[in-house]
Parts: sequence; structure tokens; C-alpha cells
Amino acid sequence: MELGEIIGMLIDQWKSYPRPVERLISAIGIDVHWTILQYVMGLPFMAFIAQLIYLKTKDRFWLSLARTLVKGFVIVFAVGAATGTTAEFGLILLWPGFLEIGGKFIFFPFYAEIYAFLMEAIFVYFLYYGWFKVGDKARLLLTALVFTGAWYSGAMIMAVNSYMVTPTGIEPAYDPSTGSMLYAQGYPKIELAIPANLSEAFNPEWLEANYITIEGGEDGVIAKIPARLVYRLFWEASKGYTISQSILWDGITQEYRQELGGVEVSDVLDWILYETTSIQDPLLYPLKSPSWPASVMHVTGAALAVSGYTVMGAYALRIVARAGDRSRAYRALRFATLYTLVVMLVQGIVFGHEMGVEVAHYNPEKFAAMEGTSRLIISIPRDVMAGLGEKLAALLAYGSLDKPLPDYDSIPRDWCSFAGSPVSDCRPPLIIHYAYYTKLGLSIALGAFTIALAARLTRGVEIGKGMLIATAMSPLIAQAVSFLGWFVREAGRKPFTVYGLFTPAEAGNPAGPNMLQLGLVGVYLIAMLGILAWASYRFLWKSGGEG
Repeated sequence: MELGEIIGMLIDQWKSYPRPVERLISAIGIDVHWTILQYVMGLPFMAFIAQLIYLKTKDRFWLSLARTLVKGFVIVFAVGAATGTTAEFGLILLWPGFLEIGGKFIFFPFYAEIYAFLMEAIFVYFLYYGWFKVGDKARLLLTALVFTGAWYSGAMIMAVNSYMVTPTGIEPAYDPSTGSMLYAQGYPKIELAIPANLSEAFNPEWLEANYITIEGGEDGVIAKIPARLVYRLFWEASKGYTISQSILWDGITQEYRQELGGVEVSDVLDWILYETTSIQDPLLYPLKSPSWPASVMHVTGAALAVSGYTVMGAYALRIVARAGDRSRAYRALRFATLYTLVVMLVQGIVFGHEMGVEVAHYNPEKFAAMEGTSRLIISIPRDVMAGLGEKLAALLAYGSLDKPLPDYDSIPRDWCSFAGSPVSDCRPPLIIHYAYYTKLGLSIALGAFTIALAARLTRGVEIGKGMLIATAMSPLIAQAVSFLGWFVREAGRKPFTVYGLFTPAEAGNPAGPNMLQLGLVGVYLIAMLGILAWASYRFLWKSGGEG
């Protein structure tokens, strides 16, 4: 294919998602909130470490630095609360179907997140206004409670997001041991519980023909159902179908047809979801998503890294501008650089690896798109790295150089679709291949730069102006890496809203706001981010800081 044709294909794939305007405005709102939330998770942790050093050394520089970090945190927390509220209202206004359907099994993390926010809100103001009124250990405890509340909040939000990406009970459509795609056998499948009286109504031959397996157990009847069929049922429910109008009708035995024919498909799904969450435990069900632990680690690591680079950039800029005490700024820069280097190494080697393994195992469609295994595009690991990148990806994902990566071109375009389906192409967009490798390249470059800067700072070598300016720019690169990571995670989850269950067509508001209203909300969110940047400058820079 010519370059123009490839670009056209990438754009067409992206446009094939349902509800593009609503998704765009949601992306803006969530990205703005995440830009701020990273500092809510990262700055108090850095302040905590600075206080630990102060308790050991009794050098008041570290207490002063911790105070400056807390001042920055207070600003972003206030604006983060505003953008978080906006994002939640956006969820209610734009995606009420998601809350109606998903509320049956994601309510607990959202409920628990309220207490996390209260924990942050209470202790952040105790910390800020009581800074000079409590002892050193009490101040340290308050700081620990603040970042614990932020991490707790992030973990609960990621429980919901992880369930959307890899729902509890998902069985993928790829076998890495053989390199086989399993779509012809009905995969991917989702594990759901079915009320016993309902499971008896289905013809066993129909179940077998549709690759549905049912097993009875002490807790109930467990069914493994092809995701394609589940998508169809949620679509039918959104249209108000009854069982007599549903694809299920062919599977209902004659003795149950009169009893069930007039029952709405939405009621059937309600029974199934209620039964599933009851067996699994409604409080823990979304937390059982297989990707939740790795997602929490990876997101927390990203927040800590972005915060570290921002503090590095701020103090490098102060040195270049000759603002304040140069020696103190160098000490703060050295601390932030060493802290960030450690975080980057753990994030890349441990957290990032675990996240990649989960993606490869539970969402092979996205993994194939990320690694660009399609012959329709120029693949970086295959064509630019002469196949070495594919072997390295196989080693990291499957523990062997010889394991084949899932072939993107072998993924059926219509594996999740059906007559009337709102999704025209079920494959993740190949544009995430370039987003992923751009993110990876920027991460490696940022890590190498951080190592070089740390080496110079620890040896006491004078840092040149060019390197200081590059350090001042590093927060922008770190934010770009974080943004691309979220883009790959969300755009690769196709078809969403919940992988294997339902799409944005069912989750959206049929009577939502028009494009002008959505555009105004987008402008508001971006303006809020600009105000935050200005307020931080006035509050921290103009006041001279304290670190």
C-alpha cells in the first residue's frame, strides 16, 4: 500500500468507532483530569521522602523542599477536584447506558472512591494549615495519609477501567503456544453465571452449535459465552427486544417458549449479571479483573514519574533563570533526578513489563495492533528492526523467543459484529502501533537522559545551559509519554465500552447534548488546565518557593 492509502486506512479505522464526538469530549475531560491527577498521586509521595530524609539528617533544607512540594500539591488537588467532578458529570450525561448496565457490577469501586476522596480532602488541609503546628512525626503521618488516599482513589478508578479493558472471566481468542486464532471456536468468551431455571430452558444442541458451554456447580450455573453473542444480546436489549425476537429464541425449547417468549432481553441480562456478581461477590467482582494489579502499578508508576520530571524541570528552570538560591536549587534538582531515575527503572522493568504481559494474554487483538503484525503497514519491530523487535516482544510477553505473536491480519474484521451491529470493524486501529512505539522511544530517550543527568549531578559536574534547558522541557516529554500510554490503552480496547460485553452505542445517551455544547465543555476543560498552570506559576515561582 502507498503511504497515503495507509494513512487513509488508519483514519478510517479510528472513525469506525461508534459515537466519535462523545468519545472525543470524554477523552479531553479524562486527559485533563489525568494530567492533574498524576501530581496528586506523585507530589505528596515526594514530600514524604523529603521528610524522611529530614528526620534522618535534621537538615532543614529537606523540610523546606517538602513544604514546597506540598504547596504545589494543594493547588493541583483543588483544580483536580473540579476537573474530576466535571469528568463524573460527563459520565452521567454522555454515558448513562454505561451506568445503567455497568452499575450492577462496578458500583463498589465508585462508592469506595468517595471515601478515598474524603480521606484526601480532610488530610490535605490538616497537612497544609497545620504544617507549623504539629510535630515532625505527625506531619510525616499526615503526608502519608494524603498520598495513601490518592493512591487508594487511583486504585478504585483503575478497578473500573481494568474491568472495562479485561473483564472478570474473559477468555482470549489466541493460543500463544501454537499461534492459533480461536475465533472459529467462539472465542473470546466471557464467563457469566446463569440462573438454574433459565439454563434449563436452552436446547443442548443449540448451545453446542453456538460454542456455549455450561457447567453446574455448588454456587450456580456457570456459562462460557462467546463475546460476539453477548454483544448481540446487549444490542437487542437496547432495542427493547423480547426473547421471541431475539437470537435466543432458536435455542429455547418448546416447553419454555410460552413462558419466556414475552420476556425482554434486558431482563434476561439483568438476571445473568445479578447472578454473576452474586456468585463472584458484588463488592469484589470488578477487582477480580486479571489486569487490575498490573494496571494499578503501571498507572501509579506513571504518576510518580511525571511528578518527578516536573520537579526536575521546575528546578532546572530556576537555575537557568537564576531565580533564588542556586545551590539549593541544585540540591533539589539532584534529589528529583535520582528519585525519578529510580521510579523510571521500576516503572519500565517491573510495572511496564507486567502490564505488557497482561495485554498480550488477555487482549491479543490489541497486542497484535501494538506490535504492528499486519502486513498492511510498515511495522517497526518487523521492518525497521529486521524482526528482532518481534522476537524481543515474544520473549517479554510469552517467555520465549520462538513463540509467534498474534497475526493482526488473521483477526476477523467482523468477529464481534452481526446484522445491525453499530461496529463496522472489530479490530483495534493500527494507529496504536505508531503511538505505542513513539511512547516506547520517548521513554527510552527520557530514561537515557535521566541516567546521564544523574551521573553528572552525583559527580558534582557543572550542568551546562543546554542540558538544563532540556531538563526543563522533560516534563512535557513525560506528559506526552503518559498521554500516549492512555491512548494505546483506550483506543486499543475495541470494541469498547466493556471488552466482550457492550459498545458505546449501548452506553451512550440517545438524547445527548449537541456538538456546540460538547465543544464548549471541551474549551472549559482546556481553560481549567491553563488556569492551573498560571496559578502554579504565580504561587510557586513568583513567591520564590521554599525549596
